[in-house]
Amino acid sequence: MSDNLALLRFAWTRHRLPIVVFAVMLAITECFVLSLPIRSREPSTFASFLLLITFLPAFLWGVIAFDFVHMNDLASSETGYSHFLLRMPIAEWKLAAIPIVMKTLWVGLLWWLVCLIAWKHDGLIMPMSILFVSIVATGVWVSAIAWRPFRAGWHRFVAFAVLAPIASLAVAGTGIHSATSPLTTFLILLIIVGEILFLVIGIVFAVRAIHVARSNVVGKIPSTSFPIGKRFWQWLDQDFDDQCSRHEHRTATNALRWHDLKRSRGNRVRVLFFLVVPTILLFSMLDSPPGVSLFLGCFMLFVFANSGIYMLIEPTSHTETTTLPPYLAASPLSSEEIASTRLGETLSISLRFMLMSFLYFVIWLGFETHREAWHRWATDLSTMPTVDGLPLASGIRVTVVAMVALVTFFLGRNLAHLWVTLAGRTWIAIGVIGTLLACMFAATFAVSTWFFKQREWEETLEAFYFGVSYIPSIIGLLMGVKAIGLTTSLGLAYRSNTTSIQWIQRTLLTWLVGCVVIGVVLFALIPDSRATLPMCLAFPVLVLPVARLLVLPIAVDQNRHR
Repeated sequence: MSDNLALLRFAWTRHRLPIVVFAVMLAITECFVLSLPIRSREPSTFASFLLLITFLPAFLWGVIAFDFVHMNDLASSETGYSHFLLRMPIAEWKLAAIPIVMKTLWVGLLWWLVCLIAWKHDGLIMPMSILFVSIVATGVWVSAIAWRPFRAGWHRFVAFAVLAPIASLAVAGTGIHSATSPLTTFLILLIIVGEILFLVIGIVFAVRAIHVARSNVVGKIPSTSFPIGKRFWQWLDQDFDDQCSRHEHRTATNALRWHDLKRSRGNRVRVLFFLVVPTILLFSMLDSPPGVSLFLGCFMLFVFANSGIYMLIEPTSHTETTTLPPYLAASPLSSEEIASTRLGETLSISLRFMLMSFLYFVIWLGFETHREAWHRWATDLSTMPTVDGLPLASGIRVTVVAMVALVTFFLGRNLAHLWVTLAGRTWIAIGVIGTLLACMFAATFAVSTWFFKQREWEETLEAFYFGVSYIPSIIGLLMGVKAIGLTTSLGLAYRSNTTSIQWIQRTLLTWLVGCVVIGVVLFALIPDSRATLPMCLAFPVLVLPVARLLVLPIAVDQNRHR
C-alpha cells in the first residue's frame, strides 16, 4: 500500500462517522430543497433556512477536519500533528498534502451542491472561485497553526485569534459580485490575487510546520525565559496556591465544589477566550434572519457549555473509563453529596455559558443591516391579528421569550444527561447515544417520507397546520410518559439506601419552583393572545428533567462500586 493511500485510509477511519452523518443530512436537505416549487417566496425562505442549518455546520467542520490532530493537545507547546505519523518514513509534503487535499475536496463538494441548488431552484449562477479559495485557505492555516510547535501553548491560541479576522476578511471578499456599487476591474483582480496568495502562503507555512514539528516535537523552548502571559496561564493552571491551608469550608460539599471549579478553571477560561468569544464575533457577523441567528448562537453556546461541564471530569489511569477519580470514589463523602455537588456545578457552568446568548444578540444587533432585518421582522409580527402592541415592544418581548425558551431547553439537555456521566459506564453512554440517534433518524425518515408524498406547496402547508392541531394531544401524551418516569424514579429513590427523603423533597421543590417561574415569565412576555398559562407551564415541565435528577445519587453509587 502506498503512503498516500495509507494516509487516506487513516483519515477516513478517523472521520468516517461525521462524514456519514453529514452525508445523510446533506442528502436529505438536497432532496428537500430540489423538490420545492421553483421561484416562490415561501419555499425559497424555507430552503434558505435548511441550507443555513445544514451546510454551515458542514463548512465549519470541514475547516478543522481531516487533520491527524488531537484537539486536547492544542493547549500544549507540542505539535498537534500525530507523533506516530511524524516518526514514520513518509515525505513531509505527503503528510501535509493529504489533509489539505481532503479539505479542498470536501469544501469544493459542499459549495458545488449549494451552487447546484441555487441554479436549479432560483436560476442563480453563483461564483465558486473566491468563497471556495477563502474557506480552503482558512482550513489550511488552521491546520498549519495546529501542526507547528510553539514556545508556549497559549501562543497557538493567539495565532488562531489573529487568523480569525483575516479569514473573515477573506470570506467577505465573496461580496465583490454582489456589491451595491460596481467595483473596478483592478480592485476585483487585486482581491482575487490576495485570496490566492492567502492560500499559497498557507500551504507553504503548513509544509514548513511539518518540517519544524519533525525536528522539535515537544515545542521550541527558548534558552531564556519568556514571561509575557506566562504567569497568567500558570496562575490559571495551578491547582492550589501557596496558602491552601487557609481555605476552610463549612461543609464537605463546599470544599469539593471549590476543588472542582479551581481545578478546571484554566480550561474553562481557555474555552471562553479562544472558542466562545471568536464564535460570538463570527456568528454576529452572519447575515441571517433573526430567529436563525439566535438559534445558532444559543446552540454553539450549548456546545461550549458541554465542554465546560466535561472539564469537571478528571482523567484516571483505569483501563475502564470512570468519571470519579480514586480519591473521590474512596472518600467519606456520601454519594448524595457528590451528586449534589456535581449537579450544582453543572447548573452553574451551564447558566454562565448560556446567559452569554443575551450578550451575543446585543452584539448581533450592533450591525445596521441586522437591526433593519430585526425591525422588519418585528413589524411583520405586530401585524398579526392576535398580537397586541407596537412593533418595537412586540419584537423585544418575543425576542426575550425566544432567548428564555432556548436557554431553558439547552439547560435542560445538559442536566438531563448528567446521570450518564455520573454513572460512568461505557455501555450506558453508548446505549443512550444510540437511542438518541435512532430516534433522530426515525423522525427524519418519517418527516422525509411525508414530505416527498406532497405535490403542492399549499397542500403541504395545509397538512402541516392540520398536524399542528394535534399538539395539545401530543403534549398530554408526553406529560403521561414523564409522569410514569417520575413515578419509577421515586420508587427507585425510596428503595435505595443512597437517597434521602431530604434529597427527594429538595429536588422536587426546586424543579417545581423553576417550572412555575419560567412558565409565568413566558406567559407575561408573550404578546400573542392565544398563549395560555397552562401552555406556558407545559414547556418547562417537559424540557426540565426531574426523574433523572432524582436518581443521580444512585448513579454515583453504581460508579463507586464497579
